[in-house]
Amino acid sequence: MPQTNEKIKSFQKFKQNPEVAMFSMLEEIKKENKADMKEMMSEMEKDKEKMKEEMLNMHKKMMSEMIIKMDSMHETMMQKHEDIMIEMENKMKDTQEQMKNKPVEEMMSAIVSMKGKDGKVGDKGDKGDKGDKGEKGEKGDKGGKGIKGSDGINGINGVDGKDGINGKDGSPDTSEQIKEKLEKLKGEKRLDKSAIKGLEDMIDLFKKETKDAIIKSRVKSGGGMGNVQHESKSVSSGTTTVTTNYKISGAGFAIWVFYQGQMIMRGTHYTVGGDYKTLTLTFTPDDNTSIDLIYIR
Repeated sequence: MPQTNEKIKSFQKFKQNPEVAMFSMLEEIKKENKADMKEMMSEMEKDKEKMKEEMLNMHKKMMSEMIIKMDSMHETMMQKHEDIMIEMENKMKDTQEQMKNKPVEEMMSAIVSMKGKDGKVGDKGDKGDKGDKGEKGEKGDKGGKGIKGSDGINGINGVDGKDGINGKDGSPDTSEQIKEKLEKLKGEKRLDKSAIKGLEDMIDLFKKETKDAIIKSRVKSGGGMGNVQHESKSVSSGTTTVTTNYKISGAGFAIWVFYQGQMIMRGTHYTVGGDYKTLTLTFTPDDNTSIDLIYIR
């Protein structure tokens, strides 16, 4: 009944003054729309917070799954790396066994058999700036001539020693004959390596340098071993350095040097320069002899 009265009053107002009645109706509609809009905005704000929370939870879940996958991939890569290192070490041991007591040509073949797959070629580095030429140092003053010392007094002659007992007669064989006899020994009769001074140390150093060179070569190239190069250089008593045709990989460690068929050791008989190509000899070669170089480039 109250609603009917309200409608009757509205109708009467509209009949008496249509413009005012129309304005009042528009105001009522605005109030109702405003209330509806406020309620709608409140609902949207609630939905916004809910979506924000859901997205945050989803992000946390994705990050957690990514961390688990990355840990798994890292573990797998570390295992593969360890397997590769073990395989390389086993190949090195097998190759070292093959290289014992073998000539240069056979050693070359054994090293080539170790070659893995070629790695990707790395990008060429930028050329460094040329350094300024240093100033020439001042010439030092010439030292004065020293005073000659007085001659010492002649010493008294010592008493003659007793005659020693005659020793056993030496072998009538020449050095070449002895060498031929040693080379003909077979099996257990062969000369043991402990009988040659320094040979065991040379073998241990060779093993270490070989292993280090292979590892450094793999790290630098990012893949398999580089090409194996064999060069023979003629030397004489005037030779102080020998230069390879290419740079030696492994920071200059991946090289094996033989003088007249016998291995000579880095640090003892030669050093490798910073250009990784120049070998400086620390001994004087005989005239008309040769040095064989086997290296990884």
